[in-house]
Amino acid sequence: MARDSLASETSASTDSPPPSPPSRRTFEGVLRAIWESWATRSLAIGGVATVLDILTLLLCVHLGASNPVAAMIGVSVGATFTFFANRHFAFRDHHPEVAPQVLKFVGATAGAMMIHAALVHLLADRWHVPVVLAKVLADIAVFSVGQLLLLRYLVFPKKKDGATPETSPRR
Repeated sequence: MARDSLASETSASTDSPPPSPPSRRTFEGVLRAIWESWATRSLAIGGVATVLDILTLLLCVHLGASNPVAAMIGVSVGATFTFFANRHFAFRDHHPEVAPQVLKFVGATAGAMMIHAALVHLLADRWHVPVVLAKVLADIAVFSVGQLLLLRYLVFPKKKDGATPETSPRR
């Protein structure tokens, strides 16, 4: 008899449908929704790019490059990683037309760098905010918010016909 009840419990558990993914109302569901957001993925890519930038800078200085040259090389490595990782991972754009996106990215990044420099100048030189704090505040304002929006709406915009980048036809 115990054997029959065990068999019925086992068959009942295998006949039940698989568990559904967590709803957005649960903590796990909220975390999943946050991770699936293009903004979260892009910010994570920015964090990795920053680490690559700094590691490249330190390696170049260790190999004898001057600080400005090492900084330029580090920014170039970080920016290249940022472009391709955002293109494929954050915005999931797999179209073969890379040149127009690269031009928009370079323009947006150059503009962001000029705004960043002006903001650091305003905060540090005019308002006498310590330079490191001024740089961090400018980084957050320009690169964590401003450039994030430029990437989404200028460099990697959603397709207007409602098709996702993965499913829209290639031209």
